[in-house]
Amino acid sequence: MKRWGVLALALVMSFALIGCSGGPARNAEATVTEALNVFKTGDLTKFIGYYADDTQGDEVPSAEEFAKELNVDVETAERFLRAWCEQVEFSIKSAKESGNTATVEVEISAVDFTKLMEVTEAKLQEDVMADMAKFEAMSEDEIVALVFDMAIEGFATAEKSEPAVVTTKLIVQGSEWKIHDESLIPGLFPGL
Repeated sequence: MKRWGVLALALVMSFALIGCSGGPARNAEATVTEALNVFKTGDLTKFIGYYADDTQGDEVPSAEEFAKELNVDVETAERFLRAWCEQVEFSIKSAKESGNTATVEVEISAVDFTKLMEVTEAKLQEDVMADMAKFEAMSEDEIVALVFDMAIEGFATAEKSEPAVVTTKLIVQGSEWKIHDESLIPGLFPGL
């Protein structure tokens, strides 16, 4: 009888050890999927949190940086970036884990910034021609705000880029998979 008790105890302990192996809670594919779904909400700060400490998503613009670069207020920059993020489409093509490293192949499609600006410019020209006096009475800030509003509306009709297939590298950091390169950025922000 003692042998059965010892065997049962050994079996319980081995299951406990297997359950506490210390590996990441989710796999690399799930990490990239979750990161891109967060990106689609427009929460770029949270998206950057999926990057490894030594990578930090340096190429992802904050609303403040974007506003400063384009000379618009932060609220307008946030609305623009949120509209940009929401229209991104992606699909995971493959994932391969090997120890503490992994690669995930992702196909990404997003509105091309150059094409968006073409749509916006055409709409602006059309509106100017329809009511020149209105535009002559507007301040420069009002025109910039109008252009951004048109661009935000333009996401609905602007052409998406050809899908980009990127291979993203990940590493285990602590107990989580973290993105360890900037390969997603060109696919998320084509033409920018």
